[in-house]
Amino acid sequence: MGEDASGSPRLSARLLLTNRLSVHYLRRCAGSVATPGRKAIVSLQISQNERFQQREWRLERIGWVLVGAFALAGLAGLLGAGPLSWTTAHSDAGLVTVEYQRFTHHEADDSLTLVLAADAAEDGTITVELTGSWVTGVDLQSISPQPSEERAVPGGITFDVAVERTGTTEIQVNFRAQEYGTLDAALAVRGDTTGFTQLVLP
Repeated sequence: MGEDASGSPRLSARLLLTNRLSVHYLRRCAGSVATPGRKAIVSLQISQNERFQQREWRLERIGWVLVGAFALAGLAGLLGAGPLSWTTAHSDAGLVTVEYQRFTHHEADDSLTLVLAADAAEDGTITVELTGSWVTGVDLQSISPQPSEERAVPGGITFDVAVERTGTTEIQVNFRAQEYGTLDAALAVRGDTTGFTQLVLP
């Protein structure tokens, strides 16, 4: 009985130590098997995140470049009013010059200027014939100085402006575009002609 009693604690201690060593060994084995897999998964996630961030930064830079390009184009007049938008058209004999913008916007207030030489007047009156798709594509708000007479002609209008002095005369035509796209106009003063084209944007 004494040997069994004295051996039982030693046997229990040995079994406990064996169990602990077994658990520790199994944990090490499990760790050695799982660690590369976890490292691979983490590495893959990091790589995917880096590629996503690079694409996001690239798209963001492209977006800023486009915004800057549109802003510069707008300020320059490539998309509306601006220094690069203004231009002139001259008639062959030099009786009439048109100062206008290449681009205008739908339903926006706009204007163009007719600069008429002194020889454009006849008996104190300048007669301007304005025809083309521009005439039907815009709403003429006013003409200054106010014409003394206006007449409809095929494809457009003719108006007379009285002049009381010699020299250059400027006529301002105020309008609002009613159609989108390209609008063409032809002007004639005493048989001397010129024309212009405007692009109507939204």
